Amino acid sequence: MPAVAILGYLGVTSKDEGRKLQITGGRTTIGFYPGVLEANGLRVAWSPSAGNDSARVEPTYGFLINFSNFRFTLTDGRLTNFDGGTISHKGGFRIMSGKKSIDADQFIIAPSTTAKDTLQFVVDQPKEAYSPLELANAGATYLFPEKQLVAGNLDLSLSVRGAQELGRPELAGKTIGFLKIFGDADPIDGRGSIEPPPPTHSSHAGLDLSLSNVSSISWIGRTGTFPNGNNALTLSTTSCNVGTVTIPWNAPMATTHPGIVMSLYRLLNGKFEQVGSSWVKHGFLSTNSNGCGTCQNPGTGALLGLSCSDTYGGGNNDDQFYLGGRDEWNALTGTWTCQNSYFSNFINDCTRRNSGSGLSVVDHRFQAMDADLGNSGATYYYEARYINPNDINIYNNVASRSCSMTWTGSQWNFTTTDTTQTQGPAINRWGDMRSFAQPQTEGDFIVAVQTTSLGGGMWRYEYAVYNSSSDRQMRQFDIPIPDGMTVQNIGFHDIDQDATNNWVGTYSGGKVSWSTGVFGSSTANPLKYSSVFNFRFDANVQPVSSLGTMGLFKPGTGGPNVGAATKGPLALKPVTSFAAVPRTRTTGTMADLAASDDARLLLDPTERSGALGLGITVSTTAPSATPGNFIVGVESSNPSPTGRTRTQTIELWNWTTSAWEVIDTRQTSTTDSVALVTITSNPTRFVNGSTLEVKARISFSFFDDRTGLSSQARLDQVGFQFN
Repeated sequence: MPAVAILGYLGVTSKDEGRKLQITGGRTTIGFYPGVLEANGLRVAWSPSAGNDSARVEPTYGFLINFSNFRFTLTDGRLTNFDGGTISHKGGFRIMSGKKSIDADQFIIAPSTTAKDTLQFVVDQPKEAYSPLELANAGATYLFPEKQLVAGNLDLSLSVRGAQELGRPELAGKTIGFLKIFGDADPIDGRGSIEPPPPTHSSHAGLDLSLSNVSSISWIGRTGTFPNGNNALTLSTTSCNVGTVTIPWNAPMATTHPGIVMSLYRLLNGKFEQVGSSWVKHGFLSTNSNGCGTCQNPGTGALLGLSCSDTYGGGNNDDQFYLGGRDEWNALTGTWTCQNSYFSNFINDCTRRNSGSGLSVVDHRFQAMDADLGNSGATYYYEARYINPNDINIYNNVASRSCSMTWTGSQWNFTTTDTTQTQGPAINRWGDMRSFAQPQTEGDFIVAVQTTSLGGGMWRYEYAVYNSSSDRQMRQFDIPIPDGMTVQNIGFHDIDQDATNNWVGTYSGGKVSWSTGVFGSSTANPLKYSSVFNFRFDANVQPVSSLGTMGLFKPGTGGPNVGAATKGPLALKPVTSFAAVPRTRTTGTMADLAASDDARLLLDPTERSGALGLGITVSTTAPSATPGNFIVGVESSNPSPTGRTRTQTIELWNWTTSAWEVIDTRQTSTTDSVALVTITSNPTRFVNGSTLEVKARISFSFFDDRTGLSSQARLDQVGFQFN
């Protein structure tokens, strides 16, 4: 029985039945990843009629279509059904494993028997027709000017049957290559030529491209030897037009198309670090599929229609012909500059000269080093991001999934561990807190932080800064910390393998600071979009709410810095005056209150009488009459007689009610302890609107009962931190 009778699919058409077309000629191109074949002990032999068909680093061969009765339906200009028939080719190939093989000398492409919008790869053997290879991400579109059905680059993987034919059942599902179909097609319904639907052009208002699915991370090759090699990875992405206007989707050298950026992150030992990145994959054709609703096909692959989807499989996203430099894109505006681009060979015009030929298997692709993969106890996240001109919502075009990987001795096998993607950048999965740097007028940075007590009074501070969309980039990162503290293990991490451009971290001038060269410096290493840099240190100061400051790299219309709410070491501003309350005698000076340095201000009662208190009032000046919040910090000790308890009370002067207001009461300790009280609710009531003065009173109870026991209190530090 002919294969078409076994494998044909009779799709369901719409009420108007659409337009019926049939492929009459054209070609199919196929390529295999040499690294994947070698790592799995596979070989491919091509028929003499196969011709080299691509500038890709992988050998890619083209096969002429010598017979086709493959039929499909267009409804309102969009591809709605594969209706049956097959495409057969002149020539083929053989995949071999030892003495066993898959003979695809006469291969056929046919509609799937289970879904109307997918395809299957079939070999027609004397006894039976079967599918040794599976086709994934079968995005297809009809190009009206070319009168051509185009499907590609479809991912080729071994089916269960194909793996069995090779005697390698463990390879079922292994992606080994890619396939693309260029099918010349004519109408067969007797209704004349087919005209494309009128293009739907509109303003940019309402243009919204989203990333609806990132999936299928896989390994495709490597350079170097394990464990010091560099690996080429790829993944699949599906975009959706969720806006109200069509989205331009032209090929380079036009600038009206989206770009795709791929990244890999590792969470290990409390550190969230970037370990993989790619150049930007340039979009070049939209398939206008139904992956996110009822697609309103605009009739051309140069536009993504309303509610239409477009899938780029791994064999598409790793195509070096369409991979260009990151610096050529502005992630905030979504624009690509073709002049002086990699594609133009850095000549100041928009003429394509560089085909991407002559590259290694890893160049420009999604890369990760052996040493950063498969680490015990680590969790990994892969991420994709679309960049698109005039997009009204740049926050729905990035998503991530978790994954794991194992080294087999010759390759990395990846497994996706999330059932669904998580919208937003992967950095949102980590840290005690995250915040956007302010102001956001020139793009976004996200600052994530995690703090850990190390014991013995030491704390670890771990920061990950993600440049989401700032074209100005970042060249400096500061965290305030008082002078005189113990700060050690200052560290930095970026993704490149160049230790000479690492940011230098220092502790001085009331802050820990990291920086790189200034704008214009050839050795500068700024933080670019869709990238994470890490900053870390240990300190003998506990964490509180703080403000991180980021110095921007490029000149711009805004200021040179942006700030982000985060956690940092307590950095108390010293008080400007103090005075003893009645019945209190003080020994020491105001300098004794300035730092946690064991230089203490001593408080003694001036008389013995039950239930008397001792204490001081202090004052400082707020930076404004309307602080967002502020912290009052008191480090003290108050040795108590055996069996006696004493309390410490902190009050603030309420300028609205003209009265003291208790903000904290706690039992004292015989050794230094720190009380940190954060004022977040209506902090302006404690600030004098004219002078900006803030006053606090710290008092200690004592019940001496005339025993003669000491009732001394000791203050090591009193201060404020305004945020």
